[in-house]
Amino acid sequence: MKLCPSLPRRSRMMAIAAAIGVLLTLIFPEHHGMWAQDLTDQTGPAALAGKGRKPMVQVSPNDVLVPESIAVTGSGFDGGTKGTITLSPGGAKLGVFKTDRRGKVTKTVRVPEVKTGSYTVTVKAGKRSASAKVTIGNPPGGPVALGVFTPGLPADLSRLDSFEKSIGRTVPIVMWFQAWSGGNQTLNIAQVAAIADRGAMPMITWEPFDPAGGTVQPIYALDNLCSVPGALVASPFDPYIDDWATKLAGYGKPVLLRFAHEMTGNWYSWSEQVNGNQPGDYVQAWNCLRARFAAKGATNVQWVWSPNVDYPGGTPYAQVFPGDGAVNWIAIDGYNWGSARPDHGWRSFAQLFGPSIGIANAMSTRPIMIGETASVEQGGNKAAWITDALMRQIPLVYPQVRALVWFNMAKEADWRISSSKAAKEAFTAAVANPYWNASLATASHGWPAGATSRVRNERRSRTHREEGP
Repeated sequence: MKLCPSLPRRSRMMAIAAAIGVLLTLIFPEHHGMWAQDLTDQTGPAALAGKGRKPMVQVSPNDVLVPESIAVTGSGFDGGTKGTITLSPGGAKLGVFKTDRRGKVTKTVRVPEVKTGSYTVTVKAGKRSASAKVTIGNPPGGPVALGVFTPGLPADLSRLDSFEKSIGRTVPIVMWFQAWSGGNQTLNIAQVAAIADRGAMPMITWEPFDPAGGTVQPIYALDNLCSVPGALVASPFDPYIDDWATKLAGYGKPVLLRFAHEMTGNWYSWSEQVNGNQPGDYVQAWNCLRARFAAKGATNVQWVWSPNVDYPGGTPYAQVFPGDGAVNWIAIDGYNWGSARPDHGWRSFAQLFGPSIGIANAMSTRPIMIGETASVEQGGNKAAWITDALMRQIPLVYPQVRALVWFNMAKEADWRISSSKAAKEAFTAAVANPYWNASLATASHGWPAGATSRVRNERRSRTHREEGP
């Protein structure tokens, strides 16, 4: 015997489901209505898939930078229904879709060029709609270059491989340290070339001291490091300097040389506050090195002047700045020590770097990078610190920062991005954004005309100074 032979197969199944629902309701009256709804969801027409449900929408991520894409997911809509995704205010149409038979939608859409602010993403299918909030940042500058220091470089490139694998991308700046003594002072051009062959810019932090010698090392006094070509009294380090200059000139490709970094502090022997050094000695040594490199034809070297973040008692930037004509980049170093050093405390990126960026901006037109930075876990939320620095502060507040180098090492504290799962996830998510896809060549010209002077004016009135490490 056939049940309702004149009805289409789908309608017959609906009738059967309804009959079963009535029977179950008679047996279990306390569950009245539930059986028919569940059976309808399983066997009914797609147009009824969302009936009785409140539409819901989620946006991921919900804090984005232009030109990032977002994933929009929704449920509780009518099945098999065409719809639209819009952004308000403004009413920009982000995409169209068709829900599946269960009334669900999944769509990846591109964030348009809009002003920084809070927006609403609305999904509408038929007569049903739902919305979700999203915060959109539109950086006034172009993309920024990402760099890393990790122990073992440049000799052991497997360390770099591991870091890049952990964040799911390559880095365009690879930094390492070489002192003038201690067994690692010889420049190995093959290692420099190996970094460049990966598509990265080599950046060498060149330290004129013996790492085991402390701050008092008379042989490494600033006025003894270098003599200008043709000087009557030669420096004992002239041959060493000339060897580096000759090798780099022969190499011919761009190399960043970060000589005697953090000179504004008092923890290195090249500070003008220690080791018998005097005001003016640092600039004299800097210019002497540049003269010897020029004499060897090493014009491919880009000179990186790298002070520490400004702090009470630090050497004023102006005292040790060689001038725009002798500098290609300004690279500011600073760390969030949190409670790992009680005399410092937890500091946001803005608190740590803001005043120093303002000082650098006021005295120079050179592009700025963050030469070294990292955060501890102790005393705050490292993951949130990373997200704020990389997704809010640098893109939206400090567009003159064109590159950043992360100090990925457990040293005085665990500065690594892997110090916690949350920190690693935050870093990986941030640097996956297209904003962090610049090469160093493009990063130095990535912000609009007027941005530098605008930031100068904003920062000149700020007098807050940050403590050093």
